[in-house]
Amino acid sequence: MTDDDLRRAYQARVNRAGGPPPTPEELAALVSGSGTEAERLEILDRALAHPETARELELLRAITAAERAEAPSRAARWRVPLALAATVTLAVSATLLVLSRRQAEILRAPPALGAPAPITPEDAAVRAPGNITFVWHPVPKAGGYRFELLTEVGALVTTTTTPDTSTAVGVAGTGPYRWVVVALLPDGVEVLSRPRSLRITP
Repeated sequence: MTDDDLRRAYQARVNRAGGPPPTPEELAALVSGSGTEAERLEILDRALAHPETARELELLRAITAAERAEAPSRAARWRVPLALAATVTLAVSATLLVLSRRQAEILRAPPALGAPAPITPEDAAVRAPGNITFVWHPVPKAGGYRFELLTEVGALVTTTTTPDTSTAVGVAGTGPYRWVVVALLPDGVEVLSRPRSLRITP
């Protein structure tokens, strides 16, 4: 086929297409695959009949293809942060639940009779880091005592069990603390003292 034949074939195609170039909406419908096959072919013929519109069509196709290729990776990037956020939320919720239960436990009022009565350090005492001796009154029939040192929000720092009414505990960290004593009775009942606050400062 000669150059003249090609020009004639091209002109015949242009003549068949006729009409104005496709609108942006028609080009978008063509790229997205909307409409019937006959409608898409008619729009394509009109687009190819106008060089400028043909370039716009190719550009629109390239943009659409890039967006489709990017969509799976974008979805994956969103899934990872969302999964991490869900994991962190569950972990924080579980921790807060434990702390809130512990806080409720140490703040509840113990029975009026038979509860260990702290002696020293006095409530709201201030001490330097190091060994601190905690002393409390005995409870009749108690087989032993469990001492607990907690943070201000109720997280357990250290605990020890002793048959005596005193214990020495090394406290290295500074900040506000609470301490309680639990009397261990022979029938398995545990009687909690009222909490006392303690602040450790350098």
